[in-house]
Amino acid sequence: MSTTPKPHQEPDALPTRYLVGIGVVCVVVGIVAVIGSGLPARPPVRAGAPHEVPTTQEVQLFDEPARGLEAQSVQRAELNEYRWVDRDAGVAQIPIDRAIDIVVEESR
Repeated sequence: MSTTPKPHQEPDALPTRYLVGIGVVCVVVGIVAVIGSGLPARPPVRAGAPHEVPTTQEVQLFDEPARGLEAQSVQRAELNEYRWVDRDAGVAQIPIDRAIDIVVEESR
């Protein structure tokens, strides 16, 4: 005879009360969430005199991006020109496209 205990057999039926309880809790949480999401996050604006709207002279929408574009165009121009960096040392700048071509030719 073997003294090994029998494994525990799970019940054949689902715990109905437990599942119904979980379902009820989910429905209640869902209802509270829907009602809570309908509440305004801030008080509504009262009807009355409109807020002051700034004039176009007070608002400068494109000031910063324009400065960035100017800097980029200056950098691009510097990359595409021949100039002396240090004439006494014999150091010159050449356009970036020409420099890339030279490096590719030398690496072959």
